[in-house]
Amino acid sequence: ERVSLSLRQAKPHPWENIMEKYPPGTIVKGKVIRFLPFGAVVEIEEGITGLIHISQISLKRIKKPEDVLQLGQEVEAKVVEVRPEERKMRLSIRALQEETIRKKVKTEKEVESKYIVDEKDVDKLKFLKG
Repeated sequence: ERVSLSLRQAKPHPWENIMEKYPPGTIVKGKVIRFLPFGAVVEIEEGITGLIHISQISLKRIKKPEDVLQLGQEVEAKVVEVRPEERKMRLSIRALQEETIRKKVKTEKEVESKYIVDEKDVDKLKFLKG
């Protein structure tokens, strides 16, 4: 009598503990594996993919995902929504870009409020920025 074993059966299904592993707000890295007319599919790990809707790929309006992304490209995105029962995950690159801009603006405002005393200082700061 012959017995065959498979590692695949021994491992838990990737979507089993998805909410603990990738709750909304988590920043993930993945690879662009497919384009759709309305977005890009990104593989985060084997068996787990997420969709970046075309409106969430860039701060700028784009006509198609291929204008900004390439197949095989590594991207970083924020998990927006996870629906384990449907095995669907929504991701956003745009959310990360917006956060970066907000942090930069906040930092610049802090610098201005701490160091700029009068208009001459503003001119010096512009000169230093280049």
